[in-house]
Amino acid sequence: MSNIAYDNVLDVADLQPSRLKPDGRDSGSFGRSIELGAQLSTKVDAGVWKAEPGAYRHPGSELGETFIVLEGAAEIEVQGFGAFELRSGSLITIPPITPSIMRVSQTLVKLSLIDKK
Repeated sequence: MSNIAYDNVLDVADLQPSRLKPDGRDSGSFGRSIELGAQLSTKVDAGVWKAEPGAYRHPGSELGETFIVLEGAAEIEVQGFGAFELRSGSLITIPPITPSIMRVSQTLVKLSLIDKK
């Protein structure tokens, strides 16, 4: 029997401090995992990430990342691909092991999907 997974991704009340910190500060980003249901969760990890204004450097993950911006604004510079403006509704896929720096100008909330392959 199939199951249904429900989550309000804009509910940021239960976010936990994230390991990704903005340059020069000890805190500023928060996240949590999202349950996608048994059929999808074996293939994709999902989560919500919220970041206060600042610059966030990411070394790149082994699996890459696709995310959609739900709220806020930022610019992301992806090594080898250039810079992109991010606003509500922006969708971007970052290839595996690709460093980036995100400069958040307005508190940003994104829904992140990582294909486990």
